[in-house]
Amino acid sequence: MGLPQLGRHRHRRRALRQAGAGSRRRRPADRAVQLLHEVAADPVHRQRGARPHDPVRGRRGLSGGAAVTTTLFLVRHGAHDQVSRALSARTPGVHLSNEGRRQAEWAAERLARENVAAVHASPMERAQETAQPIARRLGVPVTSDESLNEFDAGRWAGRSFDDLASDPAWTHWNQNRSLARAPDGENAIEVQARVVRCALDLVAKHPGAGVVLVAHAEPLRSLVLYGLGLGPDAWSRIEIAPGSVTTLLIGDWGCRLHRLNEEAPA
Repeated sequence: MGLPQLGRHRHRRRALRQAGAGSRRRRPADRAVQLLHEVAADPVHRQRGARPHDPVRGRRGLSGGAAVTTTLFLVRHGAHDQVSRALSARTPGVHLSNEGRRQAEWAAERLARENVAAVHASPMERAQETAQPIARRLGVPVTSDESLNEFDAGRWAGRSFDDLASDPAWTHWNQNRSLARAPDGENAIEVQARVVRCALDLVAKHPGAGVVLVAHAEPLRSLVLYGLGLGPDAWSRIEIAPGSVTTLLIGDWGCRLHRLNEEAPA
């Protein structure tokens, strides 16, 4: 081998060694990316019947110990006769339909396999009727919680959506929820604040366990948006269907949306 060839040979060997060292230095980052993909894919694998695993395995708490995670199961009340027709809000006397009762029973079976320490529900009849079969199946009482009540729609309560569609104030509410207010009712920021405060109090009371919150679309949606770092103006990005179950994981490491809008089979 002549001097030119020997120089090129040494250059190639040096380049290979540097490439190998670089790949070894990148391994921790590559592993982090792999773990992110595994965590993100977990709900998909579960839906396809793959073996479940702890979604927060390996996380560390702020104190350096193992992370303590509380699971919030957000259940919207089942269907009733006014769903998609009128803004029930806090109108009394709105009860579950046959379909709503079926959805409530499905939610009870869905949650039966979970480690649930408490069931809290909005005081509205449709929420209480959804919570009762869940509580019976789990063997825990229902705690009525005003913080989970439907948003106070003020003078809009009971009006049909067809009627509201021509109301400029209703249009403004749906376009600017962080600024608008229901007439003689609540602002969306106020709804989010009371529901988040309720959720965080329950997380503190039940570390490492599960808590069921039975409420309404607006309060539950605002809690999910908060967990995602979003404000009330992003309301249209989140679907919370009647009778659905949404799962939030909360610990001192942060918050994660684990499942969204699980629904009873048709």
